[in-house]
Parts: sequence; structure tokens; C-alpha cells
Amino acid sequence: MNYRRDIFVKRKNMSRSLGQPRKVLLSSWLCISLILCSCKKTDDPVVLAKEINAEKFQNSEQLSADASLLVEWAAINLVELEMLRLADRRSAKTELREKVDMLLKAHQKLNDDIHAAATAEGITIPNALSDDGKAQIEKLYRVSASSFEATFIKTLRDSHTQTVLIAEKLAASTSKSDLQKLAGRALPELQSHLVDIRLKNEVSQR
Repeated sequence: MNYRRDIFVKRKNMSRSLGQPRKVLLSSWLCISLILCSCKKTDDPVVLAKEINAEKFQNSEQLSADASLLVEWAAINLVELEMLRLADRRSAKTELREKVDMLLKAHQKLNDDIHAAATAEGITIPNALSDDGKAQIEKLYRVSASSFEATFIKTLRDSHTQTVLIAEKLAASTSKSDLQKLAGRALPELQSHLVDIRLKNEVSQR
């Protein structure tokens, strides 16, 4: 009886030991899957910047809110820069190209100013287009030549409207001097651009 019991115990232990590699393998695959999922989440530069800032400023609700607004502003400005570059290449009208050239210079400077303010406050901002931004540019790129100008102006109007709202919100809510200066300097010019773009949009629809 003892001999049989010993054999049974040995077989049971053997089956357990054989099951261990399987458990380790499953655990390893689970870890790999979690890592891959995590990587997928951070492919988008805007999502990544927001995640970094959320962790960095988790003890400061105000800084976290400031960072979120600055990330959104930086992201929209990058999209507008790409829109303007595309319009510079595709537009056939001299008047529009001149306006685009002026806006390009203004938004390149704004991009530098946003980066400077972000650096001063330790805020991470995106350096590349988000997935949504890429989709916007791709959509504009596919517009026919005959419809391009009207579509571009309307898209830029919508984008500038959002930019002005973000800058106004940041100016009203932040207590950080670098961010206040950034919004204070940028707002008058952005509002002027928006008025001009709205007028052009009305003309293009006639």
C-alpha cells in the first residue's frame, strides 16, 4: 500500500511540475500582451503627452489642467501648419498664397512660443501630428483642385475657432506667468486671423 501511495504521490508531483512551464508560458504571454497594448495606447503623440503630464502633475489639479490645454493647443497648431504648407503647394491664387505665407510665419513663431512656455513649465507637448490630425490632412489632401480653396478656408476657420477658445480658456484659468504671457501675446493675432478667415470663407461661398 505504501509503495502504491508513493507512486501516486510521485505521479501527482510530476504532473504539477509539468504544469509549471505551461503556467509560466501563459504568464509570459499575458505580460507581452499587456506591454503590446500599452505600446498601442502611446502611439499617438498627443495621447502620450497627456499621459506623461497626468503622471507628472498628478498632485496639482491646476497644472494638470494647464498642461492638457497646452497639449491641445500645440496639437492644433501642428495641424494648422500642415494645412498651410499643403495650401502653399496647391493653391493657384496669388492672393491666397500670400495670405498663407503670412499665416505660416505666424504659426511657426507660435509653435516656437508654445515650446518655450512648455519647457519653462516642464510640460510635455506633442512634436508630431496626432492620428486625428493626420486624418484631417489626408482628407484635405484628397480634395479636388476645384474645391480645395473653399474646403481649406472652411477647415482653417473651424480650426482657428477652436484655437482661440483654447487660448482664451488658458488665459482665464492659468496662474503660471509663462502661460499667461503666451496666451496674452497670441490671442490678439489669432482673433485677427479668425476674422480674416471668416471673411474669406464668406467670399468663397458666394
